[in-house]
Amino acid sequence: AEPASRMLATGVGVRDSLRLADGTRVLLGPLSSIKIAAGYGDENRDVEIRGDAWFDVIHDPRKPFTVRAGNAAIVDIGTAFTVRSDAPDGVAVTVSRGSVSLRHLNTPVEQGVILKAGDIGVLENSGQVTARRGVATDDDTAWMRGRLVFRHASLGEVISSMRKWYGIEMQASDPALAGRHLTATFSGESADRALEVIGLALGVDMVRHGDTAIVRPTRGSVR
Repeated sequence: AEPASRMLATGVGVRDSLRLADGTRVLLGPLSSIKIAAGYGDENRDVEIRGDAWFDVIHDPRKPFTVRAGNAAIVDIGTAFTVRSDAPDGVAVTVSRGSVSLRHLNTPVEQGVILKAGDIGVLENSGQVTARRGVATDDDTAWMRGRLVFRHASLGEVISSMRKWYGIEMQASDPALAGRHLTATFSGESADRALEVIGLALGVDMVRHGDTAIVRPTRGSVR
């Protein structure tokens, strides 16, 4: 029989880990998934992810380890790194050890941008890769330890994270709220407590109906 691809997915607020056939370790963030290509380890070392994932890769120059995330291709050069496929500005890669090559899928391999330990690279929605050198901190991988960290995060990023971590669908009633930003850290707080903190920090009212939270400007608030 032909080998089949495999998939692992996580639910809301759940992280899960696995070890691939070559010894590479993977940790998936909440509401994320990984698809392991058919023939992994023998014919290729290709995976595809949605959401958040961390990789500790066993390096093999004969068979490069390649991650596909959206329109991004990330190739291991002996490293540990995280990928966020749904970052507000594109696909974000944070390197904690070693180095990786980041490029658009339609870009030749040799034109990939090399990211080293401490770097954060983003394949922007425009297709361009930008690299910020040496700026990565523990906050960028806090989700691996069960912490949800926002540092001047846009409302769009907050909405995405609340969906993954709490199963809450936040809906802004006023487009002007998109310009507000949040700095906060959550570690095990209930959904109601998290919404309360977000509301106070952003100067908005949260009206929750089940798994939906309507975000409304607080009368008289200024941001």
